[in-house]
Order: sequence, then C-alpha cells, then structure tokens
Amino acid sequence: WDDALKAYERKVESTKPGSQPHAEALLGQCRCLAALAEWETLFAVCRKEWSRVEPPARRSMAPVAAHAAWQLGDWDQMRNYVNFMSHSHSAGAEGAFLSAVLDLHEGDLESAAEATERARELLGADMSALVGESYERAYADMVRVQQLTELEEIVIVKAAERATKSMHCFISNQMLRNLSLI
Repeated sequence: WDDALKAYERKVESTKPGSQPHAEALLGQCRCLAALAEWETLFAVCRKEWSRVEPPARRSMAPVAAHAAWQLGDWDQMRNYVNFMSHSHSAGAEGAFLSAVLDLHEGDLESAAEATERARELLGADMSALVGESYERAYADMVRVQQLTELEEIVIVKAAERATKSMHCFISNQMLRNLSLI
C-alpha cells in the first residue's frame, strides 16, 4: 500500500487538476490512505480536493471521506458526505450502513434500524454473486454483515435502556404521587 500510495501521489502531482487522470490518481490515493488507516491525511485530502473534482469522482470519494470523518469523530462532515451519497443515488449498502451509524450516533434508533435493514437487503444481493466468485471478493461484505449485526444489537440495547429509564421515571413519579397522598 505504501508503494502504491507514493505512485498515486506522484501521479496526482503530475496531472492537471480536474482531469480524468487526476481524478483516478486521487481516488487511488484515497483508497491507499484508507487501507493504511491514515485517516487524518485522507480527511485532509478529501476536504482539499472535494470542490475541485467532478460529481462522478465525488461519488467514488464520498464513502472513503465519510469513513475518514467517522474515524476522526467529525460527525457533521460525515453527514455531509453521506448526504451527498444519498442525493447522488450512489449510496448503496455502504451509504445505508453509514447512515445507520450516523442515526445511531444521533440517537434516532428507529432510523438506525431502518438504515441497517436497508443495508442488509442491499448487501444481500451483492453478496450472493460475490460468494460464488471467491471468498476473497466476498470477505469485505461478510465483515460488513457482521458490523450490521453489531449495529442491530446496539440499537436493541439502546432501546432497552430507554424503556428501562422510562419505566424507572414512571415508577418514581408514581411513588412520589403516592407519598404526597399520605
């Protein structure tokens, strides 16, 4: 990944910004940075280049930019990238997964559950074809399925916590009311 990153960086520097070769090199650079978990650098590159690239390149850049923003805890920027994916109709399973993460972060459990289910449905169609090809090609999607399961479990736990708090408040209020009658 390091060698590929250096090659892509040289190509980004040597090509005209806004050109197709520049966009391809930039996307390669972003993929390398993501694979190397260089989130700060990736995030900086995405922010710098976002307004310079055409919408097709943005559609490819948005998922890695959203992951970088997530890793850095920049929820507003993550929302911007995920919204772009949704509005450009390029979200797919990855966009639904990222939406579920955002919804969960924002405490919107119902939307998180819906986005998780949407991601699972979209991923299911992709996975059946990939599993037939090779394990290596399907591995990333199998990891995503596990992540979706974990998101679902978090939604269930958070919903149970809310229900418990609500019940606790009801019981406390009822006891206070009963005490006031004495």
